[in-house]
Amino acid sequence: MRALLVALCGWVLNLYFRRIEITGLERVPQTGPVLFILNHPNGLLDPVFVLCLSGRRVSFLAKEPLFRMPIVGTFVRAFECLPVYRSQDGKDPANNRKMIESAVRLLQSGNAIAIFPEGTSHSDPDLRPFRSGAARIALSASSVELGADAPEVSRVRIVPCGLYYSEKTRFRSSALVSFGEPLVVPKVPLDERLEPSVEAARALTAELEHELRKVTVHADSVEALGLAQRAERLLRGAASDESGDTEAHSRPNVEARRDLRQRLIDGYQALRQTHPAELDRVIAELEAFETFLDKQGLRSEQRVVFQRAELLARALVGGIVGLFLLPLACVGLVCNFATYRFVSWASLRYAKSEEDVITTGKVLGGLLLYPLTWLIESGAVWASFGWQAGLVAVLVSPLAALATLAFIERATRDLTRTLVVAKLLLRPDLKRAIIARRQRVRGSILSLAELVSSQPPGT
Repeated sequence: MRALLVALCGWVLNLYFRRIEITGLERVPQTGPVLFILNHPNGLLDPVFVLCLSGRRVSFLAKEPLFRMPIVGTFVRAFECLPVYRSQDGKDPANNRKMIESAVRLLQSGNAIAIFPEGTSHSDPDLRPFRSGAARIALSASSVELGADAPEVSRVRIVPCGLYYSEKTRFRSSALVSFGEPLVVPKVPLDERLEPSVEAARALTAELEHELRKVTVHADSVEALGLAQRAERLLRGAASDESGDTEAHSRPNVEARRDLRQRLIDGYQALRQTHPAELDRVIAELEAFETFLDKQGLRSEQRVVFQRAELLARALVGGIVGLFLLPLACVGLVCNFATYRFVSWASLRYAKSEEDVITTGKVLGGLLLYPLTWLIESGAVWASFGWQAGLVAVLVSPLAALATLAFIERATRDLTRTLVVAKLLLRPDLKRAIIARRQRVRGSILSLAELVSSQPPGT
């Protein structure tokens, strides 16, 4: 059952995200006790990444109400999750003693556990204060006496796992999973309940937060995070102006984009203290450029330099692929449109504008309702045209849905490019203005970066 659900979750990940990158997988120990710590930006979707992509059989700590939810309860039990009792859920936190003991036993058996030290998912720009549970469990499991013959591998290793989403509420966006350097948990004295001291747990908790920050994006304000995202998009657009021959130059990997955003955030926070006037001037330049583009119906990351051979090749390939996909895509659109709209509406209503659970609603709703839609429609075909037609419908329904997805993605991308190219052909002065203004703002941003790099450390 578990293997089937893991495979299903992996399929859902690759369906929802166009691009998933993994870095540092070689750092994950393949044997022995491992405790993964993760940031928590995207509800119930976050655990799926470490479950499917870490290479380990992972158990989780999950809040107790999840065990009683339809569908979700099946998953958390199948993945051998341990219930966490929280006062905000109307439960007695004293019951968590048994949970900690179970987690320690799992680690002592050489298994892997994943914990979200922040305690809850959120959309804050920075990590929330860490709770000490992960540190206490790791110290207890690593320090308890297992006997003279116990191997050194019984020492617990903690692996920070950073999750980054390019646009976490958007279907077919990108995601990055970054595994950091493992931290070997020290042995410390334990009390009569086999728990570490408050001081030892607090020190390890602080170290875990420091290590997780190395593989995540964090800012001290929403303003800093939003500005970094906008500046990163402009820099990508400026890079595409310079390359002009392929989108690969303007679409760096997700890890590079994450690292750039973090550097921009760090630079913003430093300059806000040391050079606020220069920073405000560049922000005003960026906003003026974005306003200029918005009036033209363009975005700051869009390319405006294209080679004729590239456009012809893309048009030819796009036309051939589009004609091949079109018949099946039309079937998929008719059969799945109502379900798609309902899932989108229901997830937004369920989430109540909380970004960290919107994607969870979309994924869980789609996981249940799309297969149900296909079965109902196939049953109707069976009843109307016989079992042979019904069997064909069962096989064609998911293929038609995938064809619709592929066709819409390609058509949207090609149409957007065509409209941009047409606008620029009609207005060559606009193309020159965009290139000049974007490069000018890029130069201003790079000048700020030089200011940051010239500052003495610690200022």
